[in-house]
Amino acid sequence: MEISLNGNDTITLNGTLLTDLADGDVGHVTFPNEFVTMKPGKNNNTLIAFNAMGQLAELTLRIMRGSYNDQLINSEYRSFTNNPAGYNLINANIVKIIGDGQGNITTDTYSLLGGVPQAIPEVKSNVEGDTEQGVTIWKLRFALGTRQVSS
Repeated sequence: MEISLNGNDTITLNGTLLTDLADGDVGHVTFPNEFVTMKPGKNNNTLIAFNAMGQLAELTLRIMRGSYNDQLINSEYRSFTNNPAGYNLINANIVKIIGDGQGNITTDTYSLLGGVPQAIPEVKSNVEGDTEQGVTIWKLRFALGTRQVSS
């Protein structure tokens, strides 16, 4: 029997621990492209090639609007738009801590390198109690994403 106890995940940007996370999926890493392409040929031959686009990663963060972390990421956005050539790229680490119910811990680490803010976050104003107006959704894109699982 396998057990997966999850909790105490961490997300860091350039070494800063994000603590002003909102609700739901506070951090979501995706790899929008496949890292392998295949093309069948004649006589059941198949061409297989590495696709560098598969290394691109996207990180979506749900941050408390106006918080320190929101201001931090917004300053990254402003720095990039003010001087794209001189911008210091963002590095991120997302670490999941997984227990097996027997006291053993496994870490599932995603390292994202060479990142920039992907889009200006949307905003809304609502008078009917919609809590989403208190959340800033930041989307960051990274040149390289890797995963490591270790005990």
